[in-house]
Amino acid sequence: MCFVKKSRFNGGNAKRVSSQVESAIQAAIKTYLHPGRVNISHIADEANRIIRELNKSLALSDQLPERETCQSTVRRRIAELDQFETCAAREGVAKAKNKLGPYGQGLEIEAPLQRIEMDEWQIDLIAMLEEAGIDVGEPKFDELRTGRFWVCVAIDAATRVILAIKMARTPSHETALATLWLAMRNKSEISKQLGCKTEWSQHGHIFNVVVDNGASFVNPEFKAALADLGIGYEVLPAGVPKLRGRVERVFRTFVTMLMPLLTGRTFSNPQERGDYPFDKYVVHTADSIVELMVRFVVDAYHPRAHRGLEYATPADTWNRLMALYGHSPAKSPHVLRHFLGIPQKRQLGRHGVLVCGIAYTSRKLAAFFQRRGAQQIDLRIDPEDMGSVSAWFDDAWHTIPAGLPNARGTSLAVWEATIRELRRSNKAAARLHIEVVDA
Repeated sequence: MCFVKKSRFNGGNAKRVSSQVESAIQAAIKTYLHPGRVNISHIADEANRIIRELNKSLALSDQLPERETCQSTVRRRIAELDQFETCAAREGVAKAKNKLGPYGQGLEIEAPLQRIEMDEWQIDLIAMLEEAGIDVGEPKFDELRTGRFWVCVAIDAATRVILAIKMARTPSHETALATLWLAMRNKSEISKQLGCKTEWSQHGHIFNVVVDNGASFVNPEFKAALADLGIGYEVLPAGVPKLRGRVERVFRTFVTMLMPLLTGRTFSNPQERGDYPFDKYVVHTADSIVELMVRFVVDAYHPRAHRGLEYATPADTWNRLMALYGHSPAKSPHVLRHFLGIPQKRQLGRHGVLVCGIAYTSRKLAAFFQRRGAQQIDLRIDPEDMGSVSAWFDDAWHTIPAGLPNARGTSLAVWEATIRELRRSNKAAARLHIEVVDA
């Protein structure tokens, strides 16, 4: 038996720090990472000064003031910082290496895309928002309350560049394949659409993929796709993070740097919001967390000095090594679609095959129909480009173009949204038909 002091500051009864106070603490802690070796008491004083300034703004809008923080809270936040980076900032890199550096050398990975590490991470968005002091009882959070989500990440070992992020409700080999495909795509258009300040252009042919023995990565279809694309495959034991430490540290970076930025709150005026860009990080849906992760990776993680790169940035390291070793282009979009596309089955007819109301046909497909007649055939679809599909016949994959010219470059999501909008606007019709004239 043990006795615990009954106190409102004990355990689960401790008062949570609000998101605004947390922002003040984090802003003050930046001065701790300085060669001047500022004392923790001074950091607490600076945090409270920021809180007092905040309270002046809150008073103008008739809101309750925030409570000032204490040294013990600041001390706990500092203890959560990366110890190597803290020591390097306060005492120099040489002292940090001598004090906290490894004795041996790690894997010698020199060229970009030589080794790609992939892993999955389970996140509970509601728990994270609650931890940040957000009221998640509002209806706008309904989608996030339905369960946990899994994030699949691919990171380049040589440069620490994150090549792909995908999120799903359950881990699967389909998500793993989609992540692999995204890693080999130029994602500049994605970053542009999300309003990123820099391009997410890193991509190319991958030479080796390293994974753990999770079901998604040991799936026969995942391994077959790697073999078809000429990509090496290595499985590491589960439960040993140091063997694939780069991607494990990325997940920790998401927790320590990104997740404190999650918020469901908005503010009525700039004075109340202050300088912190809360409006950029509003999270109400699963899609919004994926968008936030991409923007964080492109504009915050890639341009940030990385300890494992001797404090160079992942983006600069990628550019430097690409200039040194040259770029290895990925397989053609058609080849990638053949082996990584979303599998479908469709009935072959005189019109070819119909996918989401779009007819796909070619001379080779028409000749196959004349010889074999109507039948089900296997297709592969690129969800980012409905301009062509892959069809399996005559013991090979073939590229079949769309009959609609405007399908090229149109994503499946955009096409389906367009169809839904047309159906809503055309109230006179029972449903939307795309007429296909038999040849």
